Amino acid sequence: MKFCVIGDPHFANRKVFARPTNVAGTNSRLLVTRHTFETIADDLEESVDNVLVLGDITHDHGILTPAVYYAADSALYDLATEGRMVSILSGNHDIDSHGMSIAPVFERFDDN
Repeated sequence: MKFCVIGDPHFANRKVFARPTNVAGTNSRLLVTRHTFETIADDLEESVDNVLVLGDITHDHGILTPAVYYAADSALYDLATEGRMVSILSGNHDIDSHGMSIAPVFERFDDN
């Protein structure tokens, strides 16, 4: 059994070090993070059975905008192809001030 372990992707539309793009609601930093996941998904060996994301899916402590949701969701979906199980741990950036996590939004990837 082979694993791919990914830590702290921090999907976000942060303005620091970012440029505008022609994709509505998305800046260059979010596109780079999404592209990185596309590269990982494309390069994963078929023998990889499980992908473990070690938290901090997003950066903004439980705030999930549509653009960030779409980028993270499609990236995780790409990793879940070919019957792989994708498991997600909540990181401190995935939890809001009330202790609620955004990780359950992506639970469908655990049922692959």
